[in-house]
Amino acid sequence: MRARFSSPASERTAADGRRGRASGRGDPVPGRWISKAWKSGRHFFPRLGKLSAAFFQTLENARRVAALLLALALAASVRAQRDDLAWPETEREELPAGDEVLRRVRESVPQAPLFVRAQLLARDRRGEVERTLNVGLRLDWRADPPRADFVVMDAFGAPLAQATLRRPAEGAPEWTIALGDPPVVQEPPRPEEPIAGTQFAWSDLGLDPLWWPNAKTTGTEMKKSRLCYVVEVAAPPGAGRVARARMLVDSGVYALLEAETFDAYGRRRRRLEVKSLKKVNDVWTLQDLEIRDFESGRRTTLRVLESRLEGAIPAEEAPSETEIVPAAPAP
Repeated sequence: MRARFSSPASERTAADGRRGRASGRGDPVPGRWISKAWKSGRHFFPRLGKLSAAFFQTLENARRVAALLLALALAASVRAQRDDLAWPETEREELPAGDEVLRRVRESVPQAPLFVRAQLLARDRRGEVERTLNVGLRLDWRADPPRADFVVMDAFGAPLAQATLRRPAEGAPEWTIALGDPPVVQEPPRPEEPIAGTQFAWSDLGLDPLWWPNAKTTGTEMKKSRLCYVVEVAAPPGAGRVARARMLVDSGVYALLEAETFDAYGRRRRRLEVKSLKKVNDVWTLQDLEIRDFESGRRTTLRVLESRLEGAIPAEEAPSETEIVPAAPAP
């Protein structure tokens, strides 16, 4: 009698076949389970499956260790090459001192007194012009002490207010302000108050932050496609509600392009923005200037109609050779 040997897997296969025939179903593909079992050796050779898994895990660990060693060797080689080359570090250009920047802005004004005829366009929150005033200015920043005279008139030329500013070498600026027609001197003068219902104050026309001491250049910023120095300065005593100012100064021609003032809590109060510059006799002067009050949301534009140096031929009597940069579109 021939002995028969069977494995546990074959016995399970036979048992499943008998159960299938008993239930009437059966395996549609005979031997399918056996072929799958042969594909996974752990069913017939459990010990061999464990050994193969451990072998492949050892190979994977060895591959990772080799990759790590190779990366460390490459890093050490690159570092050694960098040390041998000793590339010089790029030196950063030092920013000029804040006081020096403001001094150069003040010295960029014309040598002779400058006469300016302009309009003040007061706008509401929607930007609609609600009042137009005429303004006359005489700026003599080269005088000793520097001096500026202002007069504001209504649309028919009747005077509304006038002021004179002197800046002594030492001490606070000296203001003389008169209101009405005939003019009545304001005592004490209040240069921080708005002029005739506009957003402009006398101190805005005097560009006070340009004379404040201990300014600092904190960086650079682009404005109207121009590289500008960012200058910040704390307000001196007597500046009213203003605690500090932040200015953008063109690094090429040292012209003031923007000035913002802040209160003691860091809230932005007002912004003075130069919309365009005008070149008169090789000297850059203001063409359009806008003041925005952040508390009221209103804006006032100072639009220069004519500017000439003292002793120069008036614009209506001689051909103009002025240049406007950049040209700001009328709002």
